Amino acid sequence: MLKNKILKYLYASKGNIVTGGEMAEYFNVSRTAIWKNIKALQEEGYIIATHKNSGYTLSDDNDVLTIEGIESCLTAKVFAKRIELLSSITSTNSYLKGLDLPSLPEGYTVIADCQTEGRGRMGRKFHSPNREGLYISFLLKPSISTAEIQLVTVCAAVAVCRAINLLLGIQTSIKWVNDIFYNDKKLCGILTEATFSAELNRIESVVVGIGINTGKVAKDVLGIATSLYQISGKKGLREPLAAALINEFEKIYFALGEESKRKQIIDEYRDRLFIIGKKVMINNFRSVYPAIVRGIDANASLLVTTSEGEEQTLRSGEISLIL
Repeated sequence: MLKNKILKYLYASKGNIVTGGEMAEYFNVSRTAIWKNIKALQEEGYIIATHKNSGYTLSDDNDVLTIEGIESCLTAKVFAKRIELLSSITSTNSYLKGLDLPSLPEGYTVIADCQTEGRGRMGRKFHSPNREGLYISFLLKPSISTAEIQLVTVCAAVAVCRAINLLLGIQTSIKWVNDIFYNDKKLCGILTEATFSAELNRIESVVVGIGINTGKVAKDVLGIATSLYQISGKKGLREPLAAALINEFEKIYFALGEESKRKQIIDEYRDRLFIIGKKVMINNFRSVYPAIVRGIDANASLLVTTSEGEEQTLRSGEISLIL
């Protein structure tokens, strides 16, 4: 399709003015055909500047997600093989889980512009407005025990932090177990959902959903949430962010199988935790009580000491800082 070919050409020439005549000659079509397809792309939301008597430029502020734009920044191999891009979906996790997972390859990736029913842990709603965030889910088929499942979330959290740092030079922190923060405000949430085989007593697959705020933040959550746009003032981040996240997640996830690299991942995760040494309120789904966070163990379970002096290891639950 000529429109997609023109878009790919503009991505390859990003930052430079490309003339209609140049593209017409390259694609062996008329200048009118080039102009019509440029107009169609602009109507779809692409920010393409038209320079009188000189040509076209794809703006750095362009924030439309395309396979072409993402692939232009990818170095990943496995996670880059099958990427599905959707305009609107209930949630990327729900959509992916509804597919025939055994038939899909590991690393199958789903990205959406909008989630109408975005989900977080414990059934919480994750606000996912159109084109204001990166909403992405990965299918994984890890060879790990049920006790190690939390390590997948650890990999995702570290990958998010690395991707953001590579893109913007920003250092983010982690709230155990699955939230990314910047300056005490939530920037990203991660939802990890596993499918178990009772017959084989093992994990069959894991779907990891990641939602990163990139654009405007709703007024009702401005006090507790932030976005990459609010932090940096930059737009047009979703495609390079998606690519950086895919690249980093693949690298970290496959390193999990090597003992020395696994330790490095856990250490990096621990270093980014901002709750160590802090007093928190723990909700373990049976009771709520205060404790002091001491650290994490080799499987990223939380180590705490209760107000009665009891040392506990938490593999699940929710925590909140006591200010």
